[in-house]
Amino acid sequence: RRHTPFSHVTGVQSWAHPILPVFIVIAGAVYLIEVLSVIIQVVYFKLSGGKRFFKMAPIHHHFEQCGWSETKVVTVFSIFTAVMCLLSLVSLYL
Repeated sequence: RRHTPFSHVTGVQSWAHPILPVFIVIAGAVYLIEVLSVIIQVVYFKLSGGKRFFKMAPIHHHFEQCGWSETKVVTVFSIFTAVMCLLSLVSLYL
């Protein structure tokens, strides 16, 4: 078995693909977008003197405020997550 530098300390063996961080970001895109929407809302609110970028943050609440039902939000976000997970799996084999 081939070990990477410091693998005895970190426990990460040579099976850890170098693109793994990209894989995690792509697969977790919905969570990243949710967090970024809150950051954008807070920064914009402070810089604009009280105006809001989204109707409500996190972004799934913005879509609900735009008239989407909770079921539609969950369905769209789930499909988006599934597509992003498939994309990240494909990226491992490129």
